[in-house]
Amino acid sequence: MLRRGRFGEWRAFGRRWTSTSEAAAPRKVPIELIKQLRSESGCTVIHAKLALTESDGDLCKAREVLREKFQAQFTKRQNSASSEGMVMAKISQDMRKAALLKLSCETDFVARTDKFLGIIKSACDRVLEKPYSPEELGAACHEEIRDAVGTLGEAIRVDDLLRIEAEPSSSVLSSYVHNTVQPGIGRIGVVVALDSSKVVDDAKRERYWEPCRILRLRFLIFLILMVAGLFHRRLKEFGKHVAMQIAAMSPTYVSADDISAETKRAHTEERTLFLRESGREKKEAEAEALRDTLNWIEDSTLLEQQFIMEDQGHDKVKGAIDALTNELESVIRVKEFRRFAI
Repeated sequence: MLRRGRFGEWRAFGRRWTSTSEAAAPRKVPIELIKQLRSESGCTVIHAKLALTESDGDLCKAREVLREKFQAQFTKRQNSASSEGMVMAKISQDMRKAALLKLSCETDFVARTDKFLGIIKSACDRVLEKPYSPEELGAACHEEIRDAVGTLGEAIRVDDLLRIEAEPSSSVLSSYVHNTVQPGIGRIGVVVALDSSKVVDDAKRERYWEPCRILRLRFLIFLILMVAGLFHRRLKEFGKHVAMQIAAMSPTYVSADDISAETKRAHTEERTLFLRESGREKKEAEAEALRDTLNWIEDSTLLEQQFIMEDQGHDKVKGAIDALTNELESVIRVKEFRRFAI
């Protein structure tokens, strides 16, 4: 017998009348399965629960459901703008290889998540192991990036990378990262390779070699290793100072010799045209354009920049390198550098 309840619903013999849809409600998913799927995939609780519900509690099918959803999200966000991210710089334990990697995303919030930082660490380790292009590295890390995009909901891509291999005896690698969120990871990253070639004249060689004839071999080996260690430590310390200079001043070239004559001429002509359009006379515009080009060369080349380490007592970077050359009795030069920034 049916009758109206207190709130107007139909009741049968004192019990609430349930519809067919309410009777066919899906069964609850065990919390243990949700925890297991979440720990395996790194997805949210809601994603794990929906995947298990869709697969009727089958863990294997739930993994496939998540992969399909993550792939769909990855494809959807493929062309999204990504102006945030992180840069990582890392040098191998044997000090012979260096990697610099820029991984981008859409927001700073995602760039600071553990999942994003885990991807950039594993990708940087891959670059240290063997050379990659950005496209090849993105393909190698596709599964990690796909799952992260599906979980975080933002585009993640490899923007740029660099791998340097140093000479076993003459090169030293240094790195610096600014605005770090974890060791080696931050907003600006720099890697520098310094070259050194020992130069000793005949008189010095005789002065150093004569005592060595008297010393015992074991002590001589110890002395050589100690001096070599101090030499590389001093060179690595200076390399970090140079990397800090590059991070702060953002040079484009090592020296003025690296700038082609065509580039210098094009810059001068562009400035001359601008000044002529501003109403300057031809000779005045050409003279001022030449001065602007010289200033641009000084700002764009590392060796001509003002050295930011003022306590070292050198006006320019090339002056600091010359002083180190005299100190170590070895010709020091900056072989190459790269700077990545977000």
